[in-house]
Amino acid sequence: MAAPTLGAYTTASRTTNGTTLAITVPSYSAGDTLYVAYVDDADAGAISIDGTGWTTIVGDYTVPASGVPDSGSFGLWKKPAGGGPYTITTTVSERAIAFAFIAQGDGGFNVSVVSANGSTSSPAVGDLITTVADCLRISIIADSTDRTPVGTFGGHTVLATLGAASAGTISVQYKALPTAGTDTGVSTTQASTYWTTHTFAIAPTASAHDLTATGIATGAAALGTPTIAQVHDLTATGIATGAAALGTP
Repeated sequence: MAAPTLGAYTTASRTTNGTTLAITVPSYSAGDTLYVAYVDDADAGAISIDGTGWTTIVGDYTVPASGVPDSGSFGLWKKPAGGGPYTITTTVSERAIAFAFIAQGDGGFNVSVVSANGSTSSPAVGDLITTVADCLRISIIADSTDRTPVGTFGGHTVLATLGAASAGTISVQYKALPTAGTDTGVSTTQASTYWTTHTFAIAPTASAHDLTATGIATGAAALGTPTIAQVHDLTATGIATGAAALGTP
């Protein structure tokens, strides 16, 4: 089975206060999965996304900052790719950013999302234990203000990082996991303190096997109706070779 991959992405930001932010859908192919990540600087706000068919991966996760335990909200949703643009709404007027990306060959979660937060300048993700080979680990850093530059998690590749002043930071990173088992947690750096991270693993799609029989004759010789011939061997026995002549009466 081939491991899932990440494809195209789009970003959006609102640099003035407001309650809605629209994002377009990246280019995709049939069967792809769309993910949308969002973070804002809206203290104690609640967030939602429009449209149908969404699965909520992370719902309204509280983003801390210095002196403010709830300085913003993070959300992550997924659905079969298509439609759009989609609009994220928050109940508190503030600045925000959003990041949409495409996953190809996404067979669904093998490990559900694990979220964490901290007050240092070293965002970290924990161990993930996968049960099948060829999973793809996706790790996201989300902050409620621009904390770029952001480093790369060990073994990961950065899809892209977006930061906007007083709005947020989102960095989407990924790592192929060719074998099942424990993938050890790692950390990286960012420009200032306070962070959240969200990491999970998606499985590959099941392979379709086409089995074709070879080396088997498709036409076998037909057997006709058998004819049974009986051979009779008639041999005279007990018959005298010379018969008595009858006299004249």
